[in-house]
Amino acid sequence: MKCLICDKEFKSVKGLLLHVNMSHKLTTENYYCLGHIRPKCTCGKFTSFIDYKLGYRKYCSAKCAANNEQTKQKRINTNLNKYGCKNISQVDSIKQQKLETYKLHIDENKAKIKSHNQQKYGCDWITQTNEFKQKSKETCMKKYNVDNYAKSKAWLNKLKAKYEEDHRLYTKLGYVPTQELFIKYGTGWYQAKIVPTILYKHKSYVEEKYISTIQEYSCKNMSKLESTVLDYVKSIYNKKIISHTRKVIAPYELDIYMPDIRLAIEVNGTWYHSIENNCPKDYHLKKALLCKDQNIRLLHLYEFDMKDFEDKINKAMSGYNIVHTKSILVHDRYDIYCTDQKIMEGSD
Repeated sequence: MKCLICDKEFKSVKGLLLHVNMSHKLTTENYYCLGHIRPKCTCGKFTSFIDYKLGYRKYCSAKCAANNEQTKQKRINTNLNKYGCKNISQVDSIKQQKLETYKLHIDENKAKIKSHNQQKYGCDWITQTNEFKQKSKETCMKKYNVDNYAKSKAWLNKLKAKYEEDHRLYTKLGYVPTQELFIKYGTGWYQAKIVPTILYKHKSYVEEKYISTIQEYSCKNMSKLESTVLDYVKSIYNKKIISHTRKVIAPYELDIYMPDIRLAIEVNGTWYHSIENNCPKDYHLKKALLCKDQNIRLLHLYEFDMKDFEDKINKAMSGYNIVHTKSILVHDRYDIYCTDQKIMEGSD
């Protein structure tokens, strides 16, 4: 084995390195660099020196080694051959073991903290002491002029700024807050779970590509709502009922019209009757005024507030002898026919 500096021969690496250190005053790494280029890691940093035989490490850290594509693929292949999955954490036994270990550590730490607090403060948590509560209130009053930081303007402004930042971020990524969609299309699509939503810090979002699906559902749901209302009206009123007529207040349409009692019902879908769907702002007002000119009462039912629509219809028809019993009644303007075989009653 020859020295690269003085060409002196040596029988072993140990003798060569001792000679380099004593005669040429070089470290093993410096001597190794005379015949080799110092390598860099995939991240751009220089790697550390091992010894003369092995030279430098391939990676600067365990993190870079783990993130290397070849290493990843090798690890995946090993896991597939050994466990039948890409990641060992996907194995049920490993999952259960991790969960038990985590719970054990958490329970042990909680028990230690509670034991210490019981001895020192007489309660499980320091935040339960009157001294801590009073001190916290005094600090908040001194700093923020309120007894709780959550009530302060600083916290509310910080929270608002964070929500606005999150909103901008998700808007750039092509997401829309569900609250905005509730205003446009109602909540029916959300309750039906027709599109996936994501939750981020107590605020849910929907991808823009699903908006067309929500629009279609809202239009279909609108016809279902009209059918539901019409079926209910038929169940409590047996006189003439006209649906979807444009002859009464032409060219506008009335969803449900009862000419004998001069009462009309409009079922307004949140999306269908919105400005985004090119519905004029004064659309409902015009229909109401046209009905008023013909002495017709117009009842508006809105998609976002349909929980008690039966009560609203009953109140609108309350002046026309609409009476409820245990059984279904068939109602008439001048007579009440009861299906439970009661005596027919007449009214003036």
